[in-house]
Amino acid sequence: MTSPAPSRRVFGRALDVASARRWARRHWLGVTVAIGVVVGASVGYLVGEKRFAAERVERLGKIELYRQVLTDAVAKQKERPQLDAKLQAFVDQMLGPSLETVDSEVRRRLNRACEELGLNDFSVTTGTSIARQTPAKKEFRGREAVKLRDQIDFTEVQATVLATGSVDRIYNLIFRVGAEPWLKRIESIRLTPQSDGQAVRLSLRLTTPFMPGRSAGKPLVADPSRLQAAERYGALFASNPFRVPPPPGARRRGRNPAGRRGRLRPRPCAMRSHRPAHSGRSACAAWRDGRRFLS
Repeated sequence: MTSPAPSRRVFGRALDVASARRWARRHWLGVTVAIGVVVGASVGYLVGEKRFAAERVERLGKIELYRQVLTDAVAKQKERPQLDAKLQAFVDQMLGPSLETVDSEVRRRLNRACEELGLNDFSVTTGTSIARQTPAKKEFRGREAVKLRDQIDFTEVQATVLATGSVDRIYNLIFRVGAEPWLKRIESIRLTPQSDGQAVRLSLRLTTPFMPGRSAGKPLVADPSRLQAAERYGALFASNPFRVPPPPGARRRGRNPAGRRGRLRPRPCAMRSHRPAHSGRSACAAWRDGRRFLS
């Protein structure tokens, strides 16, 4: 005997579908509105999510940029004492805070070096000064940074030393200028021999910087050990590559091999002939005649 359960299930499902259709026909307007709301909400969500995502990414990028700027500012503020110390270390090697002070100090120190080395014929002159501005002008933008952009970083002062003396004193002067404790850049050194190399004319040009308005914390004093280091080059300074030697054929007066005063006898000719020449003269005499002819 079969069970009627499957037929009942099919009948129940058909009844539910029919009931749903009748309900939809009665409430078709509400169903349509509900479907439209769901579709519109879905589309709006997708569009808005895309737009807001782009804006969110942009805002997050700006937040990260501002955070990086603040982090760099804090790091630079912490490094400021070290930077000031390094800058002051350069200032401590400069000759003054103004052009007048540096000009006078350069003249005084170079004149004193020449006098201490025993030079009598010397002169020290200073040339034009050149103001150097910051090389990072493009980094200073805006009205607030105009003052920093146009500010002078440092000024260069040119000086020239002209001195005449013996070679060892001139060499010592060059070493002394280089051993001075103040900042400098030697532009050129020119040596001109005089009096057959017994004296030398020195022309030395240099440039020294200073920062306007900033003074050294302590006076500049030359290191004695650096000045005494010139003794190691004593043999080099005593040599004179500019001395003109006497001509090789110059005659000198002295004692001849026989012990008599007078002119030195010329050395015998090194060219000897074992056979006489066709003219009856020796090869040495023929060589001398040929040399006389060529001269």
